Amino acid sequence: MTIKDIVKKVFLIEILKGMALTLRMMFTHAVTRQYPEEKRPAAPGFRGLHALVRKENG
Repeated sequence: MTIKDIVKKVFLIEILKGMALTLRMMFTHAVTRQYPEEKRPAAPGFRGLHALVRKENG
């Protein structure tokens, strides 16, 4: 066996693994939120302003 044959076999196996993963994920339930109806809870310590927002007085 040459290196070229080994590389072909390895890449074919990797492609098949990727396709199997894709096929498996196509039939699983999606994990998403319907934003306006389902809002996620605020993180602890959140005070309503973005961290980079500056106050007008400096």
